[in-house]
Amino acid sequence: MQKSFNRPALTPTDLRQHFHNYFELLLSAELNKLKQAIASANSSSEQQEVLIEIDCRINYLRGAVRMGKLLCLINQEEAKANHEVLSSERSRLRIEATCCAIAPSNAVQSTSSRIASIRKSLQATA
Repeated sequence: MQKSFNRPALTPTDLRQHFHNYFELLLSAELNKLKQAIASANSSSEQQEVLIEIDCRINYLRGAVRMGKLLCLINQEEAKANHEVLSSERSRLRIEATCCAIAPSNAVQSTSSRIASIRKSLQATA
């Protein structure tokens, strides 16, 4: 004897909510991956790879939005809002990636200039 499950059929509203939940989880996971990649980038070549990875992951998320729109799980306004979120996240991540790469090099320069000024002051007193 087979078990039969009495599960109500999913309504379009349920499917829309599932898509919104899916997109939020996907966005969160991708942003976490990108933040980890930004934090681990040390050199300028790694920074360039991170910038490429940012573009690839954001394009992947844009594809998810297009898929949701094609499946009629989101409407035009929701798709536009999601694209705006993705564009702003892309810009923010790119700025964060470039700032993280610039900051260590500035720190090295400031440290070396500080050491040079200490040497000069020691030489002046000696």
